[in-house]
Amino acid sequence: GYGASNSKCVACPKGSYSDAKNIVACTTCLDGKTTLTTGSDSADDCKDPSTLCTVPHAPDNGALVPPPGASVADGSTIAVSCVSGYAVRDGMSDKFSCTGTPEAPSCYCKCADILPY
Repeated sequence: GYGASNSKCVACPKGSYSDAKNIVACTTCLDGKTTLTTGSDSADDCKDPSTLCTVPHAPDNGALVPPPGASVADGSTIAVSCVSGYAVRDGMSDKFSCTGTPEAPSCYCKCADILPY
């Protein structure tokens, strides 16, 4: 959803929404609830913060999807992508559940692939 700010149309910030009934201003979520992202367009997007998880920092030599700092529903799956020459340790998944205070798996050098024999 979008609202007006200084005569410009802007995305509603996290914690607010704008539905078709009120396109002039954003409405703040009630009861301490928040939204997952900016631009929410329904009161149904307002969630209890205790049901959300914040995506942790990405590992060195890696990235996360969704990105670090994003709010997702508790229990959501986060994907780890390592840069070329790096991988998640053998036997570990490149996905993890965002629950509580999550920690992303590390990306390790695949040295056997780059060292001369």
